[in-house]
Amino acid sequence: MIFIPLNGHIVVKRTSSEKVTRGGIVLPDSSQKESQIGTVVAVYNEYVDEDGKTRKPRVKPGDTVLFPKYEGEGIELDGEKLLVMKDTCIRGLIHGYEFSAIPAANGKSYEQNMQEAARAAYAEASS
Repeated sequence: MIFIPLNGHIVVKRTSSEKVTRGGIVLPDSSQKESQIGTVVAVYNEYVDEDGKTRKPRVKPGDTVLFPKYEGEGIELDGEKLLVMKDTCIRGLIHGYEFSAIPAANGKSYEQNMQEAARAAYAEASS
């Protein structure tokens, strides 16, 4: 089935949450939190907003995004659980930076390392 979102809506597939803790304990489905991170599956082409301006999508399929916990309307297409939400609900894009990639023994505090990593991610996203 093909689903094309309209009027500024996007379709997001929620990423699976952790099923095993760091200590190796397997969590049952009932105790797992739903992830607030997902992958964009489909976006609108463009639409005219309330101000009469034509808007193009802010994200593209394949982008990893962060969204609020209770945002989006859950739908199921071809056995796959998806969320439909406005693109303005997205809190931000997530790029491939991992905390483990930040050097720990460089004489700087955790906060300083995190700020440097955030600046590098912003610079790369802005270019």
